[in-house]
Amino acid sequence: YNCHGNDPTALEVTSGFYHASLGDAAESTPLEAQVCGQCHNEYYFNADKVTSNPYDGLAGMDAEAMLAFYDSIGFKDWEHPDTGAPLLKAQHPEFETIYGGEQSSMAKQGYSCADCHMAPVEDENGEYSSHELKSPLESPEVMEQCSGCHKDLEGEVRAWQKEVTDREQAISRDIVRYIEALAAARDALDPDTLARAQQIHRHAQFYWDYVMVENSEGAHNPEAAHANLDKAE
Repeated sequence: YNCHGNDPTALEVTSGFYHASLGDAAESTPLEAQVCGQCHNEYYFNADKVTSNPYDGLAGMDAEAMLAFYDSIGFKDWEHPDTGAPLLKAQHPEFETIYGGEQSSMAKQGYSCADCHMAPVEDENGEYSSHELKSPLESPEVMEQCSGCHKDLEGEVRAWQKEVTDREQAISRDIVRYIEALAAARDALDPDTLARAQQIHRHAQFYWDYVMVENSEGAHNPEAAHANLDKAE
């Protein structure tokens, strides 16, 4: 139902809150991607406890814009028990990472999520899109389609993922050290300095978490992943 409504031959964005947040993305991104994006997006619960997205259209679909939105409304998911920082918990912003901000190369070329994750298969009734969703690296059909442009797609993807995960791990250790230092100094700081230090924790952890929870380990948009890790660092 999420993907097709009541008509299995058609695609439908059935998530109302997400559809309302798409704005210009509803006209400029493939419907196949929107259908996937309605589950694979960054969201929060607003003051009325209604599921919402922190943007309206493509311009707001990057980590910096979302963080500015959350800051503007004073939103937090939780408060860190050691630093007192009002933290945010990123969800799984695959759609925004691919189509928002500086779009990925795949998005700029007009590809959708389905092109990589739903390989074409054929049976006695003809060709259809596989619903066994998996990494394109695990799909010989997709790898064959991509081989015309990518001579070693798996090698490219593994290299992107290693660079991103190595940085994620290094920055996570930096964040832990920052938490420990701020916790130790917290009671001695004046209110303005403490608030600034807590904001640094909030922002660094959100940029890091945004990349870490995006699930592709940087493969969906390596440039965006590194840009966000730069900001976290």
